[in-house]
Amino acid sequence: MTGAPPRFAVALLSWRLAPEWREFVLGDLEEEFHARAALSIAAARRWFWRQTIRSLARPPRARTYQPPARGDAGVVTILSDLRLALRVLRRAPSFAVAVVAILALGIGANTAIFSIVNAVLMRPLPLRDSERLMRVFHTPPQSAFPGIKLFAVSPANFYDWQRDARSFERMAIYHGNRFTLTGSSAPESVLATSVGDGFFDIVGTGAALGRVFTAEEDTPARGHVVILSDGFWKSHFGASRDAIGRTMMLDGESYAIVGVMPASFTNASWGATAQPLWVPNAFTDKDRAVRDNHNDAVVARLSRAST
Repeated sequence: MTGAPPRFAVALLSWRLAPEWREFVLGDLEEEFHARAALSIAAARRWFWRQTIRSLARPPRARTYQPPARGDAGVVTILSDLRLALRVLRRAPSFAVAVVAILALGIGANTAIFSIVNAVLMRPLPLRDSERLMRVFHTPPQSAFPGIKLFAVSPANFYDWQRDARSFERMAIYHGNRFTLTGSSAPESVLATSVGDGFFDIVGTGAALGRVFTAEEDTPARGHVVILSDGFWKSHFGASRDAIGRTMMLDGESYAIVGVMPASFTNASWGATAQPLWVPNAFTDKDRAVRDNHNDAVVARLSRAST
């Protein structure tokens, strides 16, 4: 049992407080008194007397009629709410800190999520007529692959599509690759996109320095050429224009540098443009005939008649 507040103190407060404040102030003081009395009745009584003396010395002012504030009613309401919120937060600073921290975390998380969604899903790729670019997938038979709606593409299927398609201006096959770069101070693992003939024409972006691949370079005999991203060119060649024509060792084989892509071409929202290097697929006839190995992706540009 926690006891009751000092009766004489309650009587003094009832006498001193204005009627419109009496129930509100006494209710708050009694509630806090019972919370403190659960720990120490003596301490709670001392606290109640201190609050009584403060209220006797400086009681809340009686409310007086105030004419309606001029101006927009909505703005006036917002300002009143803000003043009330500031008074409440000032009375409980620890609560205020917690509220501000939670709001900051929430706003920061939402901003980060929106930035990712905007970059990956909403913002169009910085490529020519990007609305006409399409990813093409293989649709597997549901009897063999139930629940799997889309597959990567095999080279043989791609070349069949490329031969028969009428809705696309051009199609190109590509896939991710990884090389070990040597010849510098230490071996370095680098990612690359291996692309088929016409890839850069389809995405509508040429080299900022040098050139893109020719059709002849998408063959095993001519395929040891490489194009650098703007970032790789700057980090590994110091943005030197003399990088064109130089060679670099990838997996122990020499590749000639033929071009550097513009900085705007590198885009994290599409893996084909996110890597630091591009090399030709350079498929052999045996590679082109593979039908059961689905490890490639396809990009195509819709013809204007199909849009």
